[in-house]
Amino acid sequence: MWKVLSEHIDLKTRLLRQRIGAFESKWGITFERFSERCEAGTLGQDPYAYEVESDFWEWEKAKTLLRHYEALQARWM
Repeated sequence: MWKVLSEHIDLKTRLLRQRIGAFESKWGITFERFSERCEAGTLGQDPYAYEVESDFWEWEKAKTLLRHYEALQARWM
């Protein structure tokens, strides 16, 4: 059972890192910088535009889930 769980967590973290990497490539910055620029209004786009908000929430979700899975790995593996 531990092997299945370990492989599942490895798969999830790999996919989340790819997702985060795709956002970093798309916007050319890290999520932290993206968030700062959205808040400051210096992103170059309307921070309330659908694409910006949608990417923000999806990116934040990926970062949060990655931290969660990494914490599980650290505790269980």
